[in-house]
Amino acid sequence: MPRKLVQTGPWKGVLDSIDPYDDQANPAFLQDASNIYFASGAAQTGALARPGFTASSATVTTTAGQASCLYTITTLGGTVYRFFATNGKLYRLTGAGYTTATDVTPVGVTISNAATPTTRMYMVGFADELIFTDGVNRPWRGTNLSATPITGTYIDIDGAAGAWTAQGAPVVYSGTLFFSAKSVPGGS
Repeated sequence: MPRKLVQTGPWKGVLDSIDPYDDQANPAFLQDASNIYFASGAAQTGALARPGFTASSATVTTTAGQASCLYTITTLGGTVYRFFATNGKLYRLTGAGYTTATDVTPVGVTISNAATPTTRMYMVGFADELIFTDGVNRPWRGTNLSATPITGTYIDIDGAAGAWTAQGAPVVYSGTLFFSAKSVPGGS
């Protein structure tokens, strides 16, 4: 079988489309790529893989079947924090190989410690804040991420500190934070 040359760049960006026949619509764009970045936003460059997983040897005791979540946030200043939530606690992982787990659970907010398969914890970074939801308690935002403990503040959706929960992961889109509401204040 003869060899076939496959082009792999340089690329101007990514083309995401729902049209199944536009794969070659513009060969300067990488089709439906994910988990990559471009070294330059101004010039054509190669597509680079985002940093992958890093093994951690930090010791955190968890209950079998316990819900948990691991998240890495990079602040606008470039500081990288790694957080791990489990057993109703939030830990910051530090040290070479992330071998140190420090309990930084904020005071005044609640993290589920339910050992059910339906509990799902999610974290996302938004404007140098750690946004947290577990589908059971009110979502909250974490600030002062280098402090022990970090500062946690419930996210108010009705201006009256009403109880509400979110379903699934929060999403940042076009500079705005979105949730899918699971329950809202007043039950409506």
